[in-house]
Amino acid sequence: MVPGKSHPRYRELVMGTFSHSFRLMPAGMCVSRNLRAIKLEGGRPEIVENAIEDVHAFFSKYEPIMSDDLKAIFG
Repeated sequence: MVPGKSHPRYRELVMGTFSHSFRLMPAGMCVSRNLRAIKLEGGRPEIVENAIEDVHAFFSKYEPIMSDDLKAIFG
């Protein structure tokens, strides 16, 4: 089960304070893309929230094939 968007690990992922080597390469690309966007925009709060929304949506959509990654990230 994908945790809600308020889970602190999402912020850690998109801010780069928590890293994970994804088994599902597109998931890693999604997180990297959002990390780059945050860095380019200077970490503005609305950009961070958009990044969390994007990563959560990706994880939710592909939850059935991301179980190993989700367990490693969220416990």
